Amino acid sequence: MTIQGKFKKQLTLTDLTFIGLGAIFGSGWLFAASHVASIAGPAGIYSWLIGGFAVLLLGIVYCELGAALPRAGASFVTRCFPTGN
Repeated sequence: MTIQGKFKKQLTLTDLTFIGLGAIFGSGWLFAASHVASIAGPAGIYSWLIGGFAVLLLGIVYCELGAALPRAGASFVTRCFPTGN
């Protein structure tokens, strides 16, 4: 694990923002909205808000993790190799 690859930083902040939003939201929510509304009724709105807030917190955690470990695959590498070997 001593070899570190170098990546070119070519993506802009806008690119990364929309890639992140696409990964978080995807398209599943478009199909699930009518199903949730038919089952839960008006309470479905609250479940979407709570779920959105939870996803927002996860996004913030990954932003902090990316700032703390600024290298490719850092969340995986530090979990699998905690001693740095």
